[in-house]
Amino acid sequence: MEMEKYSAYHIETDGFEKVLIGMLHMIQIVPIGTKCRIVLDYDPALPKTMIETFIDKLDET
Repeated sequence: MEMEKYSAYHIETDGFEKVLIGMLHMIQIVPIGTKCRIVLDYDPALPKTMIETFIDKLDET
């Protein structure tokens, strides 16, 4: 399949490393194969962004 570049952007490395740490936390906390919902609450006026993880109670083991 031939692909065409659609868009590109750059972010500060420090900020990207923080995103990676957040993603690592999310995948460590939810068991593989479990249905989940992750809510990211971002407000630039607040000092922190909140990330909440919800799992499907039917998938709990």
